[in-house]
Amino acid sequence: MFQESLTTIDLLRHGKPLGGNLYRGSTDDALSKEGWMQMHSALGGHKPWSTIISSPLKRCADFAQKWSSTNNTEFELIPDFKEIHFGDWEGKGFEEIIETNQDLFLQHIHDPLHNSPPNGESLNDFSIRVKNAWDALQDRIIGKHALVITHGGVIRIILHHIMRTELNAVMRIAVPYACLTRISISHSPNGEMLPSLIFHSGRL
Repeated sequence: MFQESLTTIDLLRHGKPLGGNLYRGSTDDALSKEGWMQMHSALGGHKPWSTIISSPLKRCADFAQKWSSTNNTEFELIPDFKEIHFGDWEGKGFEEIIETNQDLFLQHIHDPLHNSPPNGESLNDFSIRVKNAWDALQDRIIGKHALVITHGGVIRIILHHIMRTELNAVMRIAVPYACLTRISISHSPNGEMLPSLIFHSGRL
């Protein structure tokens, strides 16, 4: 209906980092060799993007910077697209957390909105941070096709805002390594953003 100012944003989660499965959050681990391969496989030979945007954390930014340099595409880091901060759980595995604080861990799994990790960023604050960055990005790239390389939590929050789902249910959205999600945004004559989810965990 409003094709003249159509914006397309692809969201790509980083691949598998070094160190295995952890509550990694803002812990700045680099990509593993497998992680690099996962991300290259997700993008294949496609190069439709006019701009590449990334979280500043290495597991996103290293790939984004190399890809943009190789393909001569503009590149930007957006700090607010970092993963949620897990506080005292940063860098710890699930088994270690369960051994030391099983009750809070289970409460967090069932009700993350009201049970943040100790000294961690609340889900509500994280949601506000990501939404503000997302809204600002949409305003700046009207009519472009952008690739945003970020984290599972960030992608979940963006989908939550687009689909208007319950915030406490965001962890029910599966976002595997190198998961690719496409969002199309039309712009009404009065400037209203009209986003649509085209696919989630799909392929180009």
